[in-house]
Amino acid sequence: MYKMYFMNASLSRLYRPQQFADVVGQEHITKTLKEQLSTGQTAQVYLFTGIRGVGKTTIARLLARAFNCQHLKNGEPCNKCELCQNHIKNQNPDIIEIDAASHTQVEATRENIIEQVKALPMISPKKVFIIDEVHMLSKSSFNALLKTLEEPPAHAVFILCTTDVHKIPETVLSRCQRFPFLPLTPDQIAQRLEFIAGEEGIKLESDIAKSLVRQAQGSIRDAESLLAQILSFSGKKVTWEQARHFLPKSGEQAAVNVLNQFVSGQASEAFLALEEFRSNGGVGQAFLESAVLILRAALLFQMKIEPQGFDNTEKEVIKNLALKSKEQLLFWLKNLITGWQESPKVHPEILAAEMALAECFSASNTQQTTHNKQPFIQNTSAVAPVQASSDSLPERAESDAVISNSDKTDELPATSYQLQASSDLWPQIVAKIRAEHQILGMMLASCKDIDVGKEVLSVSCPFALYIKEFKKPYHQERIALVIKELAGRELSFEASHKQEEMESQAMIGSDIPAGGMVPLFS
Repeated sequence: MYKMYFMNASLSRLYRPQQFADVVGQEHITKTLKEQLSTGQTAQVYLFTGIRGVGKTTIARLLARAFNCQHLKNGEPCNKCELCQNHIKNQNPDIIEIDAASHTQVEATRENIIEQVKALPMISPKKVFIIDEVHMLSKSSFNALLKTLEEPPAHAVFILCTTDVHKIPETVLSRCQRFPFLPLTPDQIAQRLEFIAGEEGIKLESDIAKSLVRQAQGSIRDAESLLAQILSFSGKKVTWEQARHFLPKSGEQAAVNVLNQFVSGQASEAFLALEEFRSNGGVGQAFLESAVLILRAALLFQMKIEPQGFDNTEKEVIKNLALKSKEQLLFWLKNLITGWQESPKVHPEILAAEMALAECFSASNTQQTTHNKQPFIQNTSAVAPVQASSDSLPERAESDAVISNSDKTDELPATSYQLQASSDLWPQIVAKIRAEHQILGMMLASCKDIDVGKEVLSVSCPFALYIKEFKKPYHQERIALVIKELAGRELSFEASHKQEEMESQAMIGSDIPAGGMVPLFS
């Protein structure tokens, strides 16, 4: 049946439920609507809310058909009477579907809804308006529609559908009977896919079904669309080798590999896993989303809440992560969420994921996993200018000894200023830049060995890739302006990278020599 109509209809349309009993999930809604239809206690304004592809438009159409069915039975449309057949063939002029996204202006609302609702139905008992993505209407359109929704004509029914209920004014919400649609469970989606594949006489390998379920993220339409793409390419049996070319690259396996390396502290292996994911067509947002969900599950597992919707491999990683401290998990989670939010603004897009990982591993190696109001800014303790010990500043012991043993006493104030400025100035620079550019701020926050001299502010970077970012003209300009503003004078900014601080430099492909000091601007 599918191949016969493939050129004319999508798989989701071919197998669209024709009765409430055929709808996958949403039993709390279908049962209520059938009861209303059976008793005649229906509403005139309905609001269906939920994520994409969970049945809002399907149930809206079934409800519209049931309102006009001539032989309604137990709340189900008969699908045989003339009015039902007209609707199935999209030939019923009294069931009007409107895409709010293309009718946002108030003039379109008046013309297509307010004026039309005044006219009596042509062939049906009810005139039903299905308004999809209703949250896209303008404020003026909602205001114009208010009176009609409050006192609709007896022959009119409105079914409003939205994926973003928070954008709908309260004045409209208060006039609707609201039905929240839930994301479908993995079992519900899997059963539906098996049913469709069986109807098409095609056998799916179990790995394909699992991958489709994971990709769908609760949306049956997404799962059916992916299945249609696979079926159009394959024969009677669909193998994983065939299907993997069509399936979007999921971030779950990359997240598992990277987080496994986090547990063992292997930064280079984690970056290699992320690079392999990218080279196979994966995108950073997919990885970050999966990693965030796994870390969230680990935090919940610490609270004795079992992870749901994960396979055995992922559950093992979650349990291992749960052995880490809550502070570590929160620090990682906050950094990865930040990378997730920033990735659409960064080019190449994978860079946001790499920067988030770099920050996490850098902090883990230096045991900086605090999670205060500014969790990504290093807390540099204030160092007393005169009493600074050689233990706390080993790299400066020799220079201090030279200064104290020499007759150049005029250099002592400069040294004291350096120590004080290093502890006070750098966190202020990082905080100001971070407020305007999250990713650049994260990179600067992970730098160590801050040294403020008379003419130069130098830092040590944990990753060579950071230096490439610092050298970009717009980053150079921003850093220079902030340093001048907070230091009260112009300072050159120099960044160095030590090979031992980052095993994966070669993997990233940097052309900056390890241990070399690179003047970024002066």
